[in-house]
Amino acid sequence: MKKGKLKIKNILIAILILLLIIFGAIKYIIHINTDEYKLKQIGYSKQETYLLKENLNQEQIDIILEKEYSNTITDLIQEKYFLFKNLDTYLEYCKTNKNTNITDVITKINTNTHLDYYTNIKSTDLSKDTLALLNKYYKVDADYEPEDLVNMSLSHAYSGHKTRQIVYTNYMKMCSEAKKDGYTLVTISSYRTNSFQEALYNDYANKNSVAYADSISARPGHSEHQLGLALDIVSINSGFGGFEETEEYLWLKDNAHKYGFIVRYPEEKEEITGYSFEPWHYRYVGVEVATYIYENNITFDEYYAFYIE
Repeated sequence: MKKGKLKIKNILIAILILLLIIFGAIKYIIHINTDEYKLKQIGYSKQETYLLKENLNQEQIDIILEKEYSNTITDLIQEKYFLFKNLDTYLEYCKTNKNTNITDVITKINTNTHLDYYTNIKSTDLSKDTLALLNKYYKVDADYEPEDLVNMSLSHAYSGHKTRQIVYTNYMKMCSEAKKDGYTLVTISSYRTNSFQEALYNDYANKNSVAYADSISARPGHSEHQLGLALDIVSINSGFGGFEETEEYLWLKDNAHKYGFIVRYPEEKEEITGYSFEPWHYRYVGVEVATYIYENNITFDEYYAFYIE
């Protein structure tokens, strides 16, 4: 009787041991198939693995697992405007430009400014309407003309100017508020045809140089003026020269976003926009976008790359 009980006990112990072995094997198999284990095998630390899991989705983690270990990746993903689709380009640029900080790498790649100007040109997406992008990497067809152009009155612009209706409506509101504060704004340049822009650009190039022309003027097909979304605004008593020193400019700088306008080519952003500082050039993008750009001190190029494209 005792032998029978002992036999049963031994069988139960054996079964228990077997179950423990099976459980342990299953647990091990599960463990070696976790992202944490796989990332550790590549070389990522516990902290780096946490950052990867915190900032990337599963599909993106799977892509990281196919790459060699890189501590640069964890630096990149913590940047505010990091775009996973640009990861390989970021990494390649970092390899060949070791002295460029991560934030600048993100900005350059996102805005295409790691490439020579007027290369890798794409057609702008006009379905984006007031958020369509034109710069040295995006263009519009030569025959493009907005359908809703309206004439601007002499109370808001010099003679012969047109702009899109939505731009004009908000520009008039802005002029009215500026007037209450004692400032008179006037548009000195608005919608331009492709042929007008071509003549303007060629004049700069012929009188000076192509390099000079490119620093202050868009090539035909690349000017926001052709979209009917840009206005060159000055005070009633000034022109382009010295406008940044006027009270009107200071008012516009801190108030234009309330009416949907941004300083399109701001100071100290020349490497991103490709143009010299233009305190008079205002682009309509709508109040929400203009406010974000103003509050975060970025360019429309940066905003477009991260939030629209």
